[in-house]
Amino acid sequence: MVTVDIAGGPEIWIADRTGHTDSPVDAHPGWVALYRPHADLSDEGEAEVYRSEGTGGFTQDTAALVVAVVQCAAARSLAAA
Repeated sequence: MVTVDIAGGPEIWIADRTGHTDSPVDAHPGWVALYRPHADLSDEGEAEVYRSEGTGGFTQDTAALVVAVVQCAAARSLAAA
């Protein structure tokens, strides 16, 4: 899992749909990104930021994931300011 820290304590957790980040590129199962307002302390308020089936391939799917994560992090950072 990859964790993106957001100012103020929240996190975004990223893994593929199998819960890993090391699946072969040619068998990319898709990404899942979860916004966790209380990080690993609680799943209260958890929200899905991105979910895919890997359609379009690893590169296209990863680019879409990055856009979704950046937009979520920016929105949460602005809301906390």
